[in-house]
Amino acid sequence: IMLGESNGISFAECLRDTRNQIPVIFISSSKEFVFDAYSAEPVGYILKPVSRQKLAEALTRAIRHLIPKSIIIDTPSRTVSLHIRDITYIEIINKELQIHLQDGTVTKIYKSLSAVREILPKDIFVQCHRCYIVSLYAVRSIRRFEITLNNHEIIPVSKYSYRDVQEQLQQYAAKWF
Repeated sequence: IMLGESNGISFAECLRDTRNQIPVIFISSSKEFVFDAYSAEPVGYILKPVSRQKLAEALTRAIRHLIPKSIIIDTPSRTVSLHIRDITYIEIINKELQIHLQDGTVTKIYKSLSAVREILPKDIFVQCHRCYIVSLYAVRSIRRFEITLNNHEIIPVSKYSYRDVQEQLQQYAAKWF
């Protein structure tokens, strides 16, 4: 918290005021600044001595804070903003991109699957087939040639993508669970 003549709380507030989305974790030997620190909207306040568990929890919150919450897709006719957690999967049918959302709605746009794949978080979305990208949030299970989503829809997995999809799902599960 104390940084010579200044303090970490003032510095963190300056970061927040510049609209930076940098997660801040305060580590201090003093309880007296804990309420002042929350004006800077930190993801954690850890008292010294620092335990591995408390640091791991704070770092996990910081990482989650850094994950983009929505994507913006520009097309010649319109701009679409979608919350990442709302997307279950994306498919391309006859050059039309169909973005399937958790509430059952489908947003249709004209954009290539590869262009959208580039703007999606790579640790959350996986291309399982030349026509499909799936959100790992939405995956219930994977079998040799198919993914079952939480909503019970079945998405094909190509034989060439199966191992990559399986590995990425295991990495995702290890990271978040």
